[in-house]
Amino acid sequence: MKWLTISIMLIFLAFFAANAQTLKSEQIALKKIQALYFARDFESGAEIGEQFAKKFPDNTEIKAWFILNMARAGNAKEAVKLAEKFSEKNKENAWILFALANAYIRNAQPDKAFPISEKLIALTPENEEFILLYANALLTKKEYTRALEFLDKNASKMFDQARLMTLIAELFYRQNEKEKSFSIYAQAQKINPKDVNALYSAGLFLNREKRFTEALPLLKRAVELSPKVFQVREQYWDALFQGQPKKSEQQRKAEVIADINAFLKIRLTSKNLENVVYYFRKIEPVDRQKSVVEDVLLVKFPQTAEAERISINRLRRFNYYTKDRKIDELKKVEYVKKLWTFINRPQYFNQKHVGEVYTNLLHILQDDKKVSDTEYLKIAKRAINYDGLNFTDPYSTISSALIKRGLFAEAEKFAEAGLKKFDVKLSEAKKDEQNKTYLDFSEKTDRAKILNILGETLLKQKKYEKAEKVLLESAETSKEYNYVFKLLGELYETTNELEKAEDSYISYFAIMNLEKPNYDNLKNIYQKRKGSTDGFENYLLNVKKIEKTKRREIVVSGRNKEAKDLVAFNLKTLDGKSFSSNDLKGKVVVINIWATWCSPCVKEMPELQQLYKKYSGAKDVAVITIDSLEELETIKKFMTGKKYDFPVLLSGDYFSAVPVNIFPTTWFVDKQGKIAYTKTGYSKNLLEEFDWRIEELKK
Repeated sequence: MKWLTISIMLIFLAFFAANAQTLKSEQIALKKIQALYFARDFESGAEIGEQFAKKFPDNTEIKAWFILNMARAGNAKEAVKLAEKFSEKNKENAWILFALANAYIRNAQPDKAFPISEKLIALTPENEEFILLYANALLTKKEYTRALEFLDKNASKMFDQARLMTLIAELFYRQNEKEKSFSIYAQAQKINPKDVNALYSAGLFLNREKRFTEALPLLKRAVELSPKVFQVREQYWDALFQGQPKKSEQQRKAEVIADINAFLKIRLTSKNLENVVYYFRKIEPVDRQKSVVEDVLLVKFPQTAEAERISINRLRRFNYYTKDRKIDELKKVEYVKKLWTFINRPQYFNQKHVGEVYTNLLHILQDDKKVSDTEYLKIAKRAINYDGLNFTDPYSTISSALIKRGLFAEAEKFAEAGLKKFDVKLSEAKKDEQNKTYLDFSEKTDRAKILNILGETLLKQKKYEKAEKVLLESAETSKEYNYVFKLLGELYETTNELEKAEDSYISYFAIMNLEKPNYDNLKNIYQKRKGSTDGFENYLLNVKKIEKTKRREIVVSGRNKEAKDLVAFNLKTLDGKSFSSNDLKGKVVVINIWATWCSPCVKEMPELQQLYKKYSGAKDVAVITIDSLEELETIKKFMTGKKYDFPVLLSGDYFSAVPVNIFPTTWFVDKQGKIAYTKTGYSKNLLEEFDWRIEELKK
């Protein structure tokens, strides 16, 4: 009996010892993941966190910190999916909710994150992680004052005062109280000299303010504490290159390159190599070092997403033309080989890259007589399994090529399939408001393009009734720069409807903004109607007058079907003053969105300047511009060099709330504050056509 009692006691002791050991192992694992997170080594935190999450599947806190690292390592969407999956089984678990809210914040979904952070604060108001989460959720919502008030109220509950001060400092910086912000960062660094975030965050913002010399020692210390983190190194390299004015550019560049090499020795990953490739753009315009690093990546990590991106970018830059714009046949052969090499990769990370390559291959092979029709169709059938850069790719390319090859029935099948796929994908994409500007543009241009190709296939097959229906749908879809009116002219000329043909050809002249009217088409119509070409030159002069009238009708009739309110803004001018959309109430407003790197934007600016001058004294019209996320000095230098004086506002965070995907984009706002017209892309006759829209809105 005694031995039985002892045996039972030993079993219990062994059980408790095993449990205690497991608990200790879990605590060590948790601290390790947290330490990596606080050191900003999110990549390592995600890798190790995944291992620990599998090893301790019931520990939700370990899962939470794994997801936090994952979200910060650049995989926010995947982190959201994983957190949502965990939360389905653990709907009330505080740590899973904590992970989900943080993932939403990193995925730019503050409206989903904030209610969760509110719930956690209500459940556990003393938890410092939940306090910081709630403040971060407010920061993401740009409610900086409210976040500061909340932190002030809960400061006594915080054990880690350095983390608290670091967040407070960032909030003051966001409120544009920069000196106060840097003073608080200094306090955080005194409290904990090893706090990587306090050092990195201060250095980052000092770099943004061009105070590189002050940033350098902070970032150097951050690198010493977290040597494996690219983001920390990147800011350090900026400070190293810009913050040592007494050294020559060559010396500074050499120091940066030496540190880059040291970094790659301790953290040689495909992602870091790609990051370094992009960083070299800042310091090495010749791209020599960039190419070397790219080559290392392609050799050491050939089957990675980073290698795929480098390969596609090299293909995009490949030039097989001579200086006089003729095709170099040897280079063309080399290019085709490279396209096939990409297609034959064992795996793809971005399906659109494959679609893009197939589209380029099909385009370059369309006139190649060595490629039979059968072989071309075989490639085409493989290509349609992948989406290209546009919704109509590669269908539009295939259909156009098949028309050139005389395969009209096959071209019709591909065009019809492309149109169906386009409509499905457009419908799916429209659920995301972020894409709206691009989608509106795509619907007008890409859809019209595929309709035109389909119409042309029908026209070639003499299916005139069906062709007319399709082409008229294209004309209704887009009246701007649409090739359809030439096709309609050809259709009506073939069916001997000469008045309609003439009208279509004149519309084509007006819409395509041609320097000269489509002379031969109109001459044929004139001759058929008049019996000779006598008086044709006088007729042409009249056509040019009609063209202008037609073009005005087209421009003025292109109002937005759903005129939405202009999203309010309060932005800075180039001289640092505030400019509010409230100042524009009751006026017709032209808002041109541009950038110095955008060649179509720059090309139309002389006329934009003229438009501004014309209305600069008007009480009921305002012409302003918003630059897209460029450095202040870059814009000032551009404006001074070109001698432009139209108003320029700095976009700040405005385009995160109001996404703009096409440059230039111009909004024409009516007196009620609604965007009545949206013009995307280059405007050839800007002064004239913008003026027409303004006059229409003034009525």
